[in-house]
Amino acid sequence: MRKAWLLIIILFSQATCEMDTSSKKDSIKKSGYLFIKSCIHPGSGLARRFEGERFTTPYANALAAMALIHEKDLDDAEKIFGPFQHYYQLNRDHFNGLPQTWNVETGLPDSTSVHWEGDAAFLAIALNYYQHFSEKKWHFQPLFNALIKWLLNRAGCANVIVAEGIAEMAAALTPFQDDGAVQEKLAQLRKCFFSEGQICSRDYQHNLSHIIRGAMVFNDSTGFQYAKNFARFEIWERDGSSQITAYRAFTEDPFINIEISTQLLLALKITHQEAKILSDFQLASEIEKLKSSSPQKPTLVGIPLFVSIRSGAKSGMLPALEPTCYLLFYFWRFNPFLPIQ
Repeated sequence: MRKAWLLIIILFSQATCEMDTSSKKDSIKKSGYLFIKSCIHPGSGLARRFEGERFTTPYANALAAMALIHEKDLDDAEKIFGPFQHYYQLNRDHFNGLPQTWNVETGLPDSTSVHWEGDAAFLAIALNYYQHFSEKKWHFQPLFNALIKWLLNRAGCANVIVAEGIAEMAAALTPFQDDGAVQEKLAQLRKCFFSEGQICSRDYQHNLSHIIRGAMVFNDSTGFQYAKNFARFEIWERDGSSQITAYRAFTEDPFINIEISTQLLLALKITHQEAKILSDFQLASEIEKLKSSSPQKPTLVGIPLFVSIRSGAKSGMLPALEPTCYLLFYFWRFNPFLPIQ
């Protein structure tokens, strides 16, 4: 009888612990999603990366849009797409991709900033995802078509594009792989990514972003064997006491990068490698330690970009859009590179 009661107590304790863990995750999901919604500027429709930041990117806005679409907040997603659609309409006769830097307050781009393939690819991915759920799916079709056309053209120069951009371009074009012309470009992009010694070549031993994109886009999990090379321990400078073990973006970086850590966490979950690769510590729990409130809106909780100010300005330790999105994607088991699949 005594053993039976002991077993009941143990099982009850385990169930209570699981309920507490589930409740905490639900709380983070809810408050994190509200934080993302709060990043949308009421005037321009663009999403801030963190509080007080005036400038944003198409990549960050694409992540926010996919989070909104996932939760069926299509109206807010359309607000994000609006400024990019307007830019396309003004430049349709000589469209050359999207500038990387945009002013959140005005909704206008910095015309001097570079036009990076990864930004265009992520926005195209978000637009394609939107079209699967919206009754107004044709509203942004001209912008979407222009982005896909531009990416196909840029694929012809794949050998001079960095590996991250190569993978993101492939992700944007994959839904159209039944088209012969697209198949050819995808083969070219894949060949470049897995080549050796070129700008476009993946470098799994030194660049964690390449490992993540190799797994999430090209279904190549071999890079995970090098993940341990990027692990790092730091004290969170915001509270001066929390001990954090997470990952750097590059092996030579002297600081933890939380966005890349949340990307890795998601990639391991999507590829069923989480238990195998993260046997030494629970990365999700480490990242959840960093949840913090917005200074102006304490009820809104997000995840910062960095753990220490050695990585850059103090603003990098505020709740930030990109890592918060990736943490939500982890909870949702959602692949932002191939959301339709």
